[in-house]
Amino acid sequence: MTAEVFAEISKSANSGTGNSFKRVSKEEIAQWEIDNSIELPVQLKEFYLQVGHGFLNVDRLGNKQNDYPNNWVSLDRLTEFWKRTELSFQIDNEIVDEGELPFFDMGSFAYLVLRPNSPTPNAVFRPYEGQPICASIYDFTERLFEDTTFYTKIPV
Repeated sequence: MTAEVFAEISKSANSGTGNSFKRVSKEEIAQWEIDNSIELPVQLKEFYLQVGHGFLNVDRLGNKQNDYPNNWVSLDRLTEFWKRTELSFQIDNEIVDEGELPFFDMGSFAYLVLRPNSPTPNAVFRPYEGQPICASIYDFTERLFEDTTFYTKIPV
């Protein structure tokens, strides 16, 4: 799996398809890493640089779903999550485990996470689960662009 899917999504973004993204600059990422004292996983950085943060609700074939936001969260939201200042953490601080970085909002206070300080920082997990749902962000993105709700069909 490569970042080719990033280019494909970037091309579909903001073109009236229903996918909407705002690119993030290298400088913004570098500042985020300084402010949060952590390095973002490489593949997440690539996604932000090539595609951005935003919503992926239309798949490769043009099928649209509106049941899940499929929101790649902004750097501001990442900061709130990482520092646990986001409101949902004030309500329930066990939404994700310590060291997990919620990067993808599925809606209803449900997130997919990365574990940036782990041996597999690009693997995508459900919070608190031991096995990843995808081995990499590349794989996750490819599967998401094939079926924008694939992650709801994976048994817990």
